[in-house]
Amino acid sequence: MEKTPEVAKKFTFEKNEDGLSRRLTVESDIKINQADLSSIQEVVRKEFPEMKLTVPGDLHFTWAHYGRPDELYEEVLGQNPELNRAEFDNALQTLLTQTSSVMAEEVDASVGEINLLGRGAIVLGVELENVMEVRTGIYGAVLDFLRAVGVEDPDGYVRQTTYHSNLHNTLPERSKPHITIGRIEENNEENLMRLRNLFLPTKGVRLKVTPSRTRNASIT
Repeated sequence: MEKTPEVAKKFTFEKNEDGLSRRLTVESDIKINQADLSSIQEVVRKEFPEMKLTVPGDLHFTWAHYGRPDELYEEVLGQNPELNRAEFDNALQTLLTQTSSVMAEEVDASVGEINLLGRGAIVLGVELENVMEVRTGIYGAVLDFLRAVGVEDPDGYVRQTTYHSNLHNTLPERSKPHITIGRIEENNEENLMRLRNLFLPTKGVRLKVTPSRTRNASIT
């Protein structure tokens, strides 16, 4: 991923009705045969009848999560208590400038293995030729962001974080770009094994991944 502009674009962060900022996610739309996707979801739902399906209009390919800006600010304050909000906002604007367009053009891809992430998200991996290059590029931009907000050892910081950190999964070996196809109530080893033991009709299923953008942040 090429480094962009010295001058960051200006993003406006969207908020919920209660005034809280929304989670920032670098993502791409996908183009997939709906019958292929429905066949996969149907097999999973037979094993997990309680699964809440992701509706077609909400399907997307997730590259990275940065969390809510307000929560991310509180997190980095723990590393640099003297950081003011203006400095943080400027660094975040640069991070989004560098990573919003990690995928600059539409590419062909194929469906990978199924997995269980976070709080019960059932996801499909996506096989892309340059996926590691993109993940590494995102992480490099995250390290630049952390340096800009005064974290002395950015890589060491991310490596020692727990899953509760907004930046934990930006580390390339932890990063799992994915498509969320549904959600269940619990993420545990038993449910993961049940998923992995399913015979899913994914062989040969192709899709297209569109140019990326940042959800909940609009360029002004």
